[in-house]
Amino acid sequence: MLKGRLANQETSSIPPTAKMLILSFVPVFLGLGFLQIVLGAWLVTVGFTAEQAGLLIAAQGIAVVLTSIPLGIISDVYGRKQLLVLGNLAGAAALLVFALTTNFLYLISASVALGFAEGAAVTTWNALLADLTDNSNRNRVFSLSFIMINVTTGIGLVLPGAFPALQSLTGLTNYTLHRQTLLILGLASFISPLMFYILLRNHRETHNPERRWSGLTNKGTLAKLGFVASTIGFGAGFIIPLVGAWFYYRFNVSDSYSGPILAFSNILIGFSAYASPRLATKFGQMRAIILVTGSSMLFMLSMAFIPIFALAAGVS
Repeated sequence: MLKGRLANQETSSIPPTAKMLILSFVPVFLGLGFLQIVLGAWLVTVGFTAEQAGLLIAAQGIAVVLTSIPLGIISDVYGRKQLLVLGNLAGAAALLVFALTTNFLYLISASVALGFAEGAAVTTWNALLADLTDNSNRNRVFSLSFIMINVTTGIGLVLPGAFPALQSLTGLTNYTLHRQTLLILGLASFISPLMFYILLRNHRETHNPERRWSGLTNKGTLAKLGFVASTIGFGAGFIIPLVGAWFYYRFNVSDSYSGPILAFSNILIGFSAYASPRLATKFGQMRAIILVTGSSMLFMLSMAFIPIFALAAGVS
């Protein structure tokens, strides 16, 4: 019996390559987390309008939508690892653009490149992790990936909370600290595509150069799910990225405070992966989804009417 338990533990452990791939994404998501608070809360304090910040966020989202399907087809035909490396190189370069210029047209282009990078990651990342795992450890690997993304993004969000202390210690301005942090994180993000190349250079994947797109199946179900997901995404996409700007305009709170608050929220989302299987077991998958999604909508809606920053931060 002991041998059987040890065998089960070995088969259910996370493969080293999958674990290293997940950890290799850390530099990128640190940069994306910090960029999220820069776009949502800091730019409006240095001369950008909320409309410009919203356009930068929207450009990235639209690019993801437009590129995901064609990139998915390309990854199936030509392979996933090359697309993952190329997408992350584009993402790292785009992060660096935000560190080097405040020209709005250049930043729009960088946002589109970030959308391309996200589209490349969406179409390749989970598929590669699935290739590296089996039924005994796949859930653990995907949970670790989800936790890493949200916790690392949260750490990026929390960085502005240290800026007031750094200003006192170094004498640097808040503007300089933001630009230098963007530069460091942008340069560090090139580590990710390099690690992906090293880890996947000998990975053999199956792809079919003769494949052609055969169209969509189950169009009715896809349309229903797409409608629900798009309505939720529209509301969340309108509110969540600009929560920091809302705190600034509503309560005159800078990203030194809103960043750590949003970071705490993001980290909680990451660790909620541990609770979601229990909710699904207790209430059923569909009821659990409705319960969680419905309550989050109430919290988002209530933010518009809360007059006190502490309460608004509590529901964010």
